[in-house]
Amino acid sequence: MNAPNLVARRLAVVTLALCVVSQLITQLSDRAPAPGMDPWGLIIGQNLWNAAQVGQILLLGVLLYAARAWWVITLSALTLLCLPVSHYLISPGGAVHSALVGITAVGGLWRAPQGIAGMTSARHGVLPFEFVALLCNLGSSLYNYNASKTCFPYWNSIFTVTERTIGLTTPAAEAVLPFFTLGLDTVTVPHYLPLASGSTIGALVFVLLWSVLPTLYVLLFVMLFKNSEGLRGARLQQALCVCGIIHFLFLTDFVDYKLGRGLSNVHSEWMHWTERFAWRIAILLPIYQKVSTGYWKAQGRFGAALHYVIGGWAIFFFVYQVLGYDLPRFFHFATRTPPSALLNALNDAYVHELGYHGALVLMVALYALLLWRRRSAV
Repeated sequence: MNAPNLVARRLAVVTLALCVVSQLITQLSDRAPAPGMDPWGLIIGQNLWNAAQVGQILLLGVLLYAARAWWVITLSALTLLCLPVSHYLISPGGAVHSALVGITAVGGLWRAPQGIAGMTSARHGVLPFEFVALLCNLGSSLYNYNASKTCFPYWNSIFTVTERTIGLTTPAAEAVLPFFTLGLDTVTVPHYLPLASGSTIGALVFVLLWSVLPTLYVLLFVMLFKNSEGLRGARLQQALCVCGIIHFLFLTDFVDYKLGRGLSNVHSEWMHWTERFAWRIAILLPIYQKVSTGYWKAQGRFGAALHYVIGGWAIFFFVYQVLGYDLPRFFHFATRTPPSALLNALNDAYVHELGYHGALVLMVALYALLLWRRRSAV
C-alpha cells in the first residue's frame, strides 16, 4: 500500500474511533447533572465528537478529490445539511450525523484514495492556501460580529439593518433552538448549554459558521506545517501548528460561547485563551513564511510592496496585539489581578481597529487580492 493510501485509511480509522468513543462516553455520562455542576463526561465526549466531525469532513474532501462517485457526492450533501443541527452530540442531529460519520469511514477504508497530501500543498495542490486562509479569516470576522461592533465592516450593524428590513423579530435564542431540538417537543435544551443572544441573524451565522470553522483551521494549520519544511525555524513553526491543530480538534468545544459550540464549564475561558493564541498564530505564521523566504519580494514591484508593507504590519501587530495586549491580559486573567489603568488606556481605545478584528479584515482583503492575482496569472 502506498503512503497516500495509508494516510487515507488511517484518517478513516481514527475518525471512526473518535466517533465511537465520543458516543460511548456521552451515552455513559449523566445527561442531567445538577445546576452549577460541570457535565465532564459530556464535555469530553463533545470535544472528541468535534474531532470526529473534522475528520469526516477532511475524509469526504479526500474522497471527492480521488473520485466524484455518486455515493461520495450524496454523503457530502447529507453531511453539509446535517452539520448545523448536529454540532452537539447530545442533540437528535448528533445521532444522525454519527451514522454518516460511520458510513464515510467505511467508504474511506473501502475506497482508499490518494490522501490529503496533494490537497494541502500551497504550491502544487488543488486547494490553494490563500482560499483556505480567506475562508478562515472571513468566517472568524463574521462570527465575531458582536465583539467587533466598532470595526469595519460593522457586521452587527449589517445584521441589525437586515433584520429591520425584512421584519425579523424572532429572538436569537428562539431562532437557534431548532438547530438543537430539530423542532421536537420532547427535546429540551439543558442548563449547561448557553443560549444565544444579541442579533438573531448574527446568532444564525454563528451557528452555521462554527459547523465548519474547526475543519478550516485544522486544514490551515496542516498546510502551514507542510509549508514550514526546509524553512528557518521549521521545528518551532511545526510546534505552533501542532498546538493549533490540537486546539481545534480537541479543545475548542470547551469554549462555551453561545448556542452553537461548547458546554458550560469552569475551564471555558482558559480554552478561550488557547484559541486566541491559535488565532494569532494563524495570522502571523503565513506572513512570516512568505517574508522570511522572500516569496513575495521575488514577484516584481507589487510583490516587493507586499513584502515590506505586510511584513512591517505583522511586526506592529505582534508588538501591539500579542505583546502589548494579549500577554498582559492573559497574565491578569491567570493571576486574577485587575489590569492596570495604563494598559487599559493604551490598548482598549483602538484594540478592535488595530488589533485582532481589524487584522481579520486586512487578511480577508489580502488573501482575496492574492487569489485574484493567482487566478489572473493562470
